[in-house]
Amino acid sequence: MILNPEDELLLECIKVSLHKTNDTLHSKISSIQNWNTFLQNAKQNRLAPVVYSVFSESTLSEQIPESILLELQKHYYKSLSKNTILYNEFERQLEKWNELKIPVVALKGIFLAENVYSNIAIRPLSDIDVFVRKIDTKNCANILLSNGYKWDTSLIKSEFILAEKDLKHLPMLHKDGIGFEIHSSLIITSDTFHIPLDDFWKNTQSYGEFDKLVLAFNSNYLLLHICMHLDEHFVDANIHFIAYMDILWITEKYKSDLNWNTFDEMCTQYNCTSNVYPHLYLSYKYLDAPIPDFIANKARILCTEYYNNYFVNKLKANTDFSADKKNRNISELSKINGFSNRIRFLFDDMFPSKQYMITRYNLKNPRTLFWYYIVRQFDGIKSLLHYLTKKILSR
Repeated sequence: MILNPEDELLLECIKVSLHKTNDTLHSKISSIQNWNTFLQNAKQNRLAPVVYSVFSESTLSEQIPESILLELQKHYYKSLSKNTILYNEFERQLEKWNELKIPVVALKGIFLAENVYSNIAIRPLSDIDVFVRKIDTKNCANILLSNGYKWDTSLIKSEFILAEKDLKHLPMLHKDGIGFEIHSSLIITSDTFHIPLDDFWKNTQSYGEFDKLVLAFNSNYLLLHICMHLDEHFVDANIHFIAYMDILWITEKYKSDLNWNTFDEMCTQYNCTSNVYPHLYLSYKYLDAPIPDFIANKARILCTEYYNNYFVNKLKANTDFSADKKNRNISELSKINGFSNRIRFLFDDMFPSKQYMITRYNLKNPRTLFWYYIVRQFDGIKSLLHYLTKKILSR
């Protein structure tokens, strides 16, 4: 799929943010045909802060239309403000968890923005993700609840589904625009791969400038988790493009620390090479991530045209692209024991809570709720037929 000048400039900004060399930036800026398209794609992919950082630090900002630069600046300072608030709150809650001697691993953005990126503003955070042992989840949640946090129940279909589903984390706890996700698991279980949680715990280390104890994964397991998390969203046809920027920064930051032979052996042992390597290759191909040739050559074979098309369409913020979304409900249903429990799961999925429907379909008028339940039945039947057709054709 062909990249247009707007796409190429967006990718170039990600690379320049890391390497600080802008030899080709001038020509790419000069070739822009539609600045509004560029801006919308940057915002849609949460890349506006990093783009502004690149433009403001270069001598080329006068080439950018003022209205575009001002809009990018707004998103940069919004990200800086929110991230600062999240880090302050994270440190406050960490102190309380430390008092209970609960080991806490900082996940994804809350670790990356401050410890991998050169500037916390360029890596926007949406919430705070932490990983704790299953026996500690209740105490962690209770600390937040005692400090005014509330459960976000807006995307809970039913209490039965919540109890039966293979969930990695508790429902979101939120207060004043700040959200915490407490993970007791990291990866949705699958028949095709298996990564023991204990292996992640064995590969944690303390980090940072906090006075409190906080853990993170070592470089190999950090990269593995980011890629596996990205692949889960890819399977759901809902990737976060910013994760590819994360891969670039991680592989560069830990260039001398990453043991690629060990990483390759890990992925083979866990049988997750096909989940991880396509995303490494996309970062290598489009963002020049420093991945060794023997990994890149193996990854190139696994990165099919579909992966490439999905990546480029996401970059273009193309909502018309028809992604091959996996039906999670089918795999979830297979894990539930008992015929009656499976029937109840299906019923609750077809007729979820009123609050779920209002949030899921962004309903402004409660009177339309009935019709959206009908829409949901049609969508479910369509999904099932698509799944059955794929199964038949794959035989």
